[in-house]
Amino acid sequence: MGARFPLFIDLRRSLYRIAALSVMHGAAAGVFLYMPWLPPLRVAMLAVLALSLRRSLSPLGVVSLRLYENGGLECVLPDGTSLPAVPLPDTTVFSWLVALRLKAEGRKRIISLPLFPDHMSREEFRLLRLWLRWNRAATRES
Repeated sequence: MGARFPLFIDLRRSLYRIAALSVMHGAAAGVFLYMPWLPPLRVAMLAVLALSLRRSLSPLGVVSLRLYENGGLECVLPDGTSLPAVPLPDTTVFSWLVALRLKAEGRKRIISLPLFPDHMSREEFRLLRLWLRWNRAATRES
């Protein structure tokens, strides 16, 4: 079964992402608790770590992706705005994670999206990985 373009991928909340962030922040908290610091400093560091976890667990700034056959990509923001974007060369594709780095039109900051397989259907995750690899190969050839 071939993919039909444009491909619309709606991103949902990822339990893998929540678990990974929670484990990393929990490990850091454990280290802070056993550091030979004064208790007020430990409490302050734990408070900063809690704020970091809260910010990290906030939803991604992109709610869906649109992939086009010609290599074009659009990000749809929570307010419904659609931004044309270009995948950057430092985008990394693994079988279990896509670290998608995008330069969106009209934005100064880079958009970084850590996408796990449960952000979308299994087939959409496979197609995203293939599209990124195909797009990267086509960019190198030109």
